[in-house]
Amino acid sequence: MGVDDEFDCRHVWDGAAVTVGALSGKHAIVTGAASGLGRAIALRFARTGAFVALCDRDAEGLEETAATIRAAGGSVFTDVFDLVDTKAILAFAEAAGAAMGGIDIVCNNAALAIRNPIELQDEEGWDFVQQVNLKSVFFMVKSALPFLRASKGNVVNISSMAGSFGIAGRFAPIQPGRYKRRTNRVRDEQSRQRRLIAEITPPTSPWSLSQPVGDFYRLLSA
Repeated sequence: MGVDDEFDCRHVWDGAAVTVGALSGKHAIVTGAASGLGRAIALRFARTGAFVALCDRDAEGLEETAATIRAAGGSVFTDVFDLVDTKAILAFAEAAGAAMGGIDIVCNNAALAIRNPIELQDEEGWDFVQQVNLKSVFFMVKSALPFLRASKGNVVNISSMAGSFGIAGRFAPIQPGRYKRRTNRVRDEQSRQRRLIAEITPPTSPWSLSQPVGDFYRLLSA
């Protein structure tokens, strides 16, 4: 999720910039891993040695991502559910931590946008976007926090340039001010434990996404 489904992730898996083993022994959660940037992140993490736990509501797409990882000898745990369900988020974090033997990285990538002009935007759609793009991020971090404290792990929240300026006919996928404040609050709260809490805003072009993926996986492996 996060970019159009047409984004081809194969270059992220096979690219020369990948450092095999950079995340060896790490355990990473990636949300929205059935397609797009989420799939690219999952493949990159797995290619560099991480055991990945992936979730999405798209069962078919998620299995395609997992199958690619397994075919290359990677380790993957998956769960299909909707991120509006906070109980399912907690269950996933607990199951993922148990399956992988811990959690070192939480990458909140899943997001959505509603392509409607303002006069056609209803309350249900508004609430749905906030639940997925904002509320689920908070509860995924909260649910994984016991594992992250044990591992001195890191959190990466994927934001969007589309949330920083208006796009005609599209309900912004992220409310940037609220999202940044949420990231900053978690960062400030966890800074004493020397835990990285980062927000990444990839470029809007699907053809230049491999660079930020490479940048922050190197940051996490440091």
